[in-house]
Amino acid sequence: MASEASVEAETSKKDILAKNMPATGTAKMKFGVLIGLIEVGEIENRDIVDTVLDLLVGGNFDLESNFIIQEPDNIGHLVDMLEHCSVTLQVSHAC
Repeated sequence: MASEASVEAETSKKDILAKNMPATGTAKMKFGVLIGLIEVGEIENRDIVDTVLDLLVGGNFDLESNFIIQEPDNIGHLVDMLEHCSVTLQVSHAC
């Protein structure tokens, strides 16, 4: 069962992304919004990873049922986005 703090943190992530991430639009636009959030420090590393995984699989990433990259063009956007991330996050994506 999720703790109150984890539910609040998940809600916070959804609020930040919902306010800033367009529901429709190109993947390039969505990665652009993500880069903007990274540059102003409005999003945490875990949320960045979760969002990128969702964008790569074209929906909600799930290690058991939705883990195959459906949007291969987004890999290029991921590489471009890494230039804007902290070194710690860059290393975690490269491994």
